[in-house]
Amino acid sequence: MQDTPSPATRHYAAFISYRHADNKEPGRQWATWLHQTLETYERPPDLVGTKNLEGEVIPAGLYPVFRDEEELPAHSDLTMNIRTALENSRMLIVLCSPRAVASKFVADEIRMFKELGKTGRILALIIDGEPNASEAGAPDGLDPALECLPLPLRYGLPEKDGAINWDNRTEPIAADTRPDGFPHQGFTSPAAYRESLENQKKFTNAQISERVTRYENQLQLAVLKVVAGAIGVPLGTLTQRDKARQLALAKQRAKRLRILSSAFALIALIAAVASVFAWIQKNQADQQRTLADQQRTLAEQRENNIRESSSQSDFLSANEALRREEGPVALAMLAKSIRTNPANREASERLLSMLLQREWMIPVRHFTTDQPVGHLLFHPDRRRLIIGSSLDGYEADGISTTQVRDILTGTLLSKPHRADRAALDSILSNHPSMSVLVPCQSHKGMPGVDTIPMPALDAGPWPLDGLGKWAESYNYLSGEAVSPDGQHLI
Repeated sequence: MQDTPSPATRHYAAFISYRHADNKEPGRQWATWLHQTLETYERPPDLVGTKNLEGEVIPAGLYPVFRDEEELPAHSDLTMNIRTALENSRMLIVLCSPRAVASKFVADEIRMFKELGKTGRILALIIDGEPNASEAGAPDGLDPALECLPLPLRYGLPEKDGAINWDNRTEPIAADTRPDGFPHQGFTSPAAYRESLENQKKFTNAQISERVTRYENQLQLAVLKVVAGAIGVPLGTLTQRDKARQLALAKQRAKRLRILSSAFALIALIAAVASVFAWIQKNQADQQRTLADQQRTLAEQRENNIRESSSQSDFLSANEALRREEGPVALAMLAKSIRTNPANREASERLLSMLLQREWMIPVRHFTTDQPVGHLLFHPDRRRLIIGSSLDGYEADGISTTQVRDILTGTLLSKPHRADRAALDSILSNHPSMSVLVPCQSHKGMPGVDTIPMPALDAGPWPLDGLGKWAESYNYLSGEAVSPDGQHLI
């Protein structure tokens, strides 16, 4: 049953009587279509509130409409709700088809509605088959099985006392949804009818459009007939009002369409302007990016040029140092040239050539001291080094500072202690191989000691002028000593 309040407490604009088999096929759910169409139909405003042919006030809408949605067993009688709904319904609309003719419930609903004294308020909506196909006098060759009007709809007129004479023939008011009136079923929408015609592949596009337009008008006329009967006004009156209403709706739709078109045009214009603005912004961004790339490239080129120029200048200075036989200076300038510009091939080749042709005394360890170095002495265990401060100190007061360090790590092995000249002379006299030169700074600008590997000592003699020139690259030489194993020079 329809989920509504009890029919005893509610009145219905119409009651739809139908066979449930006529409400199952997609595109042909007639009861559902009619139910929704009636309840949503907008009546002409000038008719609302006026009186119909029976003196009743025409309401604003056809609501509610009763439709039985429950299939009853074939042997059942009408339920109490359906009987009550028939009593409270102003109009009975019968969906007529050969299937409805075979329905006991459709026939019972028609009989009961007539017996309630409402014979004049029954309307037939023909959806399939042929009216009166089973009656005598039907056209020859017409199959009686096509009969679409249930028997109580074809017979039954009230007598003066109100009783129904079921032998009297009657012609019900009918609306027709069959395409062009032929005895076959149509569709609840023009779109479904168009699809059916296209699938048949028998008609041209123009023929299909013409048939669909004609069928759309036919469906609209059928709806108007039902509505006219439901509200009790002549069909002509409703048709004229409906045309005026449809014209007004068409004007409203056209107005809305113009407004929408204008809005879309404005949106399109805004989008176009935004696109142009975005294009301009993109071009400007691209130009700025290109300019930035160019500036970065120029800056890199200038930096490269400066590095190349500085590297070449150092390379030329190295060549001058070589001409002056200042090998260490040349090495330093070549290293600086390559560090500034690793791509300087001339400097790389010159440095490689110098390293391969000569052996160089390169410090392997540097010890930093608090005071200028005055004298050095290897310990007999070959792991410790005695370092004394410059002679300037003890020439003034006869005292010198002496410390012991680990040769490999430079770690201070004893606290610095002061020694007088007699103690220092004793050390010097016991180690005649040690020579003392003028005090100086180390090559890092701080007092200190450099340990130098001497793989070429055995090849001697070692020219003192060469040693002196090497030491000059680190400012001055303060003292020297050869390790007991003959492998290092300090």
